[in-house]
Amino acid sequence: MIRIMKNLALSLFLALGLTACQTEKAEVQKGPEYFNLPAYFKAEAQRLTEEAPTYQKFIWAKGEKDTIEGKTLDWEKELAIFGREQLHEPAVREDYQRDSVTLANGYQISYQSLVEKRNLQRLVLQYGPQKELQELQLKLRQNNTVYSGQSELVYWPKKGYQLHKDQKVVAFDSAQYRIQLHFMAH
Repeated sequence: MIRIMKNLALSLFLALGLTACQTEKAEVQKGPEYFNLPAYFKAEAQRLTEEAPTYQKFIWAKGEKDTIEGKTLDWEKELAIFGREQLHEPAVREDYQRDSVTLANGYQISYQSLVEKRNLQRLVLQYGPQKELQELQLKLRQNNTVYSGQSELVYWPKKGYQLHKDQKVVAFDSAQYRIQLHFMAH
């Protein structure tokens, strides 16, 4: 009986000791929310696919202008350049400074890169009085041994977008192009 009590006490002691040694799963420090670009533009692409708005797209490249009108478009591909950056990922957050400003009719949140190597240099989100996103601005930069480029993008939910890109490929002339897309009927 004493032996059983000793074994039971020893088992209980070991169980308590092992429990005390276990570390709790560390929660990721949330801090301020960071905008999830991929999720937002995936949802926008799905919404646009379902609504199929009529659009007018203007493309300026090499001194020429082209106009395209339509109703069907692969919105996931069309909006891909907006949703590539993973600003919301915990490993990336520390590379950005987040600021917010109250505006006369809403507020603005901006993220500025603190690291030059990041493609996403700046993100600005403007919200209206009902906390609805009214405008999203991105400034992207890409540099490597073969290619350098800079893009400025603006997205207006339910209205359209604008993209202006300057690029230089080694051994080729630099190029600029601009795209504007406006929803005609929504």
